[in-house]
Amino acid sequence: MKVDTVIVGAGSAGLSALREVRRYTDDLLLVNDGHWATTCAAVGCMPSKALIEAANAFHRRGAFDEFGIRSADGLCADIPAASRNLTIA
Repeated sequence: MKVDTVIVGAGSAGLSALREVRRYTDDLLLVNDGHWATTCAAVGCMPSKALIEAANAFHRRGAFDEFGIRSADGLCADIPAASRNLTIA
């Protein structure tokens, strides 16, 4: 197989290179094993920050009474539901 350009990896730099190369040619090969996008966006920083925000929201239930919101002690955290869709496939 002969191509003009080979891009190794579909992380931030690889996807940026892909956009740039496509401006000039479609004769390219992108070699990637695993998901496309950055580890941070796909499975690291961003999904964990979303889960931390859900935990913070649950923790704030202790202040509900001050705002006239009752029965906060009946709330429960559904971790699988909060974790769903936090990764980019």
